[in-house]
Amino acid sequence: MPFTAKPLSGLKVIELGTLIAGPFASRICAEFGADVIKIESPDGGDPLRKWRKLYEGTSLWWFVQARNKKSLTLNLKHPDGQAILKQLLSEADILIENFRPGVLEKLGLGWDVLHALNPKLVMVRLSGFGQTGPMKDQPGFGAVGESMGGLRYITGFEDRPPVRTGISIGDSIAALWGVIGALMALRHREVNGGQGQVVDVALYEAIFAMMESMVPEFDVFGFIRERTGNIMPGITPSSIHTSADGKHVQIGANGDAIFKRFMLIIGREDLANDPQLASNDGRDARRDEIYGVIDRWVNSLPLDSVLAQLNQAEVPASRIFSAEDMFNDPQYLAREMFLRTAKTSRCRALCRNSQRHPGNVNGSGHNWVSTTHRYSRNLAMTRRRLHSCAKTEPSKLRHQPAWPIRHCPPRGGRLLCLLAILFLLPGPIPSALAQTGEPLIWLKRDLPPLTIFDGPKKGLGVIDQLLPLLIASMPQYQHSVMRVNRARGLQMLHEPSLVCDAALNWSKEREKWIAFSIPVFRAMSNGLAVRRVDQKVLTPFIKDDEVDLAALLASGREKLGIIAERNYGEYLDGLLKQAPADALAPHYGNDALGSLLQMQRLGRLRLLLGYRPEIRYQASLQGIAEDELQFYPIRGTGKYLSGYIGCTNTPKGRQAIVEINQVLRTLPRERLDEAYAAWLDPESRSDYLKDTKAFFDNLAHP
Repeated sequence: MPFTAKPLSGLKVIELGTLIAGPFASRICAEFGADVIKIESPDGGDPLRKWRKLYEGTSLWWFVQARNKKSLTLNLKHPDGQAILKQLLSEADILIENFRPGVLEKLGLGWDVLHALNPKLVMVRLSGFGQTGPMKDQPGFGAVGESMGGLRYITGFEDRPPVRTGISIGDSIAALWGVIGALMALRHREVNGGQGQVVDVALYEAIFAMMESMVPEFDVFGFIRERTGNIMPGITPSSIHTSADGKHVQIGANGDAIFKRFMLIIGREDLANDPQLASNDGRDARRDEIYGVIDRWVNSLPLDSVLAQLNQAEVPASRIFSAEDMFNDPQYLAREMFLRTAKTSRCRALCRNSQRHPGNVNGSGHNWVSTTHRYSRNLAMTRRRLHSCAKTEPSKLRHQPAWPIRHCPPRGGRLLCLLAILFLLPGPIPSALAQTGEPLIWLKRDLPPLTIFDGPKKGLGVIDQLLPLLIASMPQYQHSVMRVNRARGLQMLHEPSLVCDAALNWSKEREKWIAFSIPVFRAMSNGLAVRRVDQKVLTPFIKDDEVDLAALLASGREKLGIIAERNYGEYLDGLLKQAPADALAPHYGNDALGSLLQMQRLGRLRLLLGYRPEIRYQASLQGIAEDELQFYPIRGTGKYLSGYIGCTNTPKGRQAIVEINQVLRTLPRERLDEAYAAWLDPESRSDYLKDTKAFFDNLAHP
């Protein structure tokens, strides 16, 4: 279909803008046919020219933001410069400006003056807080608008501070509102015979307008929407999940029919046909359960397989795209979302708002012309001067309590139990009890039976019960608890902040960058889990009821399922490093063990490395009967491993370890041992308690 004239052809737009909001608004106009003249100051022009990555001294962002525009340098503090601007505005349809309110008025270029000059002029004014109100004179960038408008408050995870999006979304949304307002004002002018008017856009209001039901929810129910990470409570399921190969996928299966198709494709007919889950309110009431099911399914497959099955079931989903992904994606390419230019190789094309009038790019942003255009003669020269300026036009371009009260132990009393519940709440310690000392962040990873995030024993792990005792015994610190995955936890222990993890294995390598405590607890060593129907595969490698893992790995007969980046203890870590790559099946994600168990159940692998209590617990969550699995110790590992608290290896971290050791020596040792023993099978408990007591007695009295 041939394209007709662009929809905004014939409109004249003057831009008095810098950086993002104003220039983005005028760029949209230019891309759809408006004749846009950008006015820049003679002292270097728009600062955006030097933002982010520079190409031959000029920002690549600039080439995108300034495309399709003409540029004119004017000193608006000089009478001649003001006169030239007035001449341009006398014939313009739209003025777009993002100065702080009052700046144009001080220059004699306020709305009253310009309206008298050109009664049909539409003036788009973009500012932090608008042209009225007690804050109108304050400076305000997009980040401030996002904060005041409510976006930052609800962005991020519940146990962490608010975060920003990776782009200047506040400025860009305000720009879109500005363009919408301008087009409505033009429509009014042309259809109703009205005059021009001011379109007053405040950045914070532009964001506030996007806050969905946040206001009525608070007004009616007193409900304050909080940060919820990758999920959106009230709309289930819709979240990001991690595949077996460590990649990420967004799945939006919150439609009723879509959810049913999704559950059928992953083999969960019970959930697909559950009447409680037939509508969104029922699903949202069970969202933790549903997200756990989805996590395990996604974690068990590589991303390509996940997407293929979701596409087959017509479930909306997408990988999380990087720029590299975009450059090679057939959908992007088919809709010509990249333009090739002579200066900047490829750049982002514009959105196709209209089939017949899609807009286009005639040129990228022009380079800075150092010579200031000075107009010292009469205004009759304006036309000629503007013609000379045309020479600088664009080139053609290419929440988890510990012991519930009913489970409080007989010793220690309910006060201690209440403290445990209080201190295990995620995030900062409540202000009534918070200290004002050095901040100390405690990391918690989902690691049953030490820490448990989900399931019927949520918050009842060994470290779940130890941590509030430590916190209550160290009032000199300002404590907070943060949930993390393995990778993020290790990353934070490399950072300068005072961070501690209460469930670490010791190794020589880790001791280089982690300060370790004295041993805190004893845990059963790792072993191999195999389905009883498959245990014959281990027969050649079993001696004295132990598996020779080194020989098994060297044979190449079976793949061993492991959790990627986990520390299994020095001996096992050494074997795994030496193993052939094709002998291992490492899995990533927040529920990697659950995914490995799912793969084992489906016959995709037969052997799994891990701690027996953890495997037993995770298997029970997935409906795997305990007698389905056989667990074998590994030759050379010893019966137990010690668990330690580790803190950042900084002066503050090492001092914290000294104080933590003092607390550990005063805690009731037997309670912690009993807490771990409760997770063992009955035949192992008495041996564990006897052996652990002997170990710690030897430490105290060597």
